[in-house]
Amino acid sequence: MKHEILNASDIAASLPVCMLPSAPIHAGVTWPTESGINETEATRICKEPIMRSPVYELCRNYTEDALQTIVDSCVTDLQV
Repeated sequence: MKHEILNASDIAASLPVCMLPSAPIHAGVTWPTESGINETEATRICKEPIMRSPVYELCRNYTEDALQTIVDSCVTDLQV
């Protein structure tokens, strides 16, 4: 059986388009969190691992707009 080797653009082109839900709004939750994490730190905690991901590296031209939605959702999760 012969295996085909794909390049990054082939892989990215074959990925499905996903719609991500907006982060929910939680009334009454403030910064810093009970554990002392502030909003800037939460954003860094959420964004850096995504940006270091090999998948992000392959797909970043197709997902740049979705990155903020993902980070916002993550930050909200850390806040509550």
